[in-house]
Amino acid sequence: MFFSKSYAIINLFLSCQAKEARRKHRCKPRKPEFPIERMVTTINGLWIYGWPSKGGLIVLSHPTRVDFDYLGWDYLNPHRKRDQDQDAEDEVCKMLLRLGATWYDSRSRYNLIAAVAQNVTSARNLFLYDEVPAATAVESLWVRVGWPSTGGLWVAEFIHGAFEDVVDDLVEWDEQDGHYGNAAGQIVLAKDMDERCEILKRLGGRFYASLDDYHGKGCLKMWEHKTTGEVGPLVRTRYVER
Repeated sequence: MFFSKSYAIINLFLSCQAKEARRKHRCKPRKPEFPIERMVTTINGLWIYGWPSKGGLIVLSHPTRVDFDYLGWDYLNPHRKRDQDQDAEDEVCKMLLRLGATWYDSRSRYNLIAAVAQNVTSARNLFLYDEVPAATAVESLWVRVGWPSTGGLWVAEFIHGAFEDVVDDLVEWDEQDGHYGNAAGQIVLAKDMDERCEILKRLGGRFYASLDDYHGKGCLKMWEHKTTGEVGPLVRTRYVER
């Protein structure tokens, strides 16, 4: 009896979550967003946010010390807020993209995709029952980039397993696309960019002589030409101190 009641409570909770997510998706925000977070830390990991002038949200998930070194940041005393100067913020966004960050349409869309990545049932159901647009290739991808001291760049792209049944049917993957697996865990082991490149190479990453040669599915080169979101408009935000 106890377990049956517990399951009923859990199902009710998930149902309420799904209804709330549908309500938020269908309703236009009445107030503009003024997010200022640079970094989010939870029991599940660390995320770096970038807020581009073009709109949307750029997220680098689970950054390592190597990423902080590339950004020129002190990983022991990281930035907690976005830059008040939008030009400076845009420069951060460009660097995050070069590290493999993903460019989302909005914070709300990112939250939904992140919930799927964490296998939240209510979020998955929104996709499975066509309540929200299907995940795109960009949203379903885990990308890591290495910039070796000898020049060029290494890029590894992995399908996140959580998205295989919610991704857009039009998305095609070639035979060399990897799977997320334990790749993230291996990347953490690198102490510098050259070691990261060696790990990316072993994971099946591809080498490019320059960024111009890259033609993968990631967001590395999107800064110059991106004008719209993956499934909707890019939602613009601005800095307002709270």
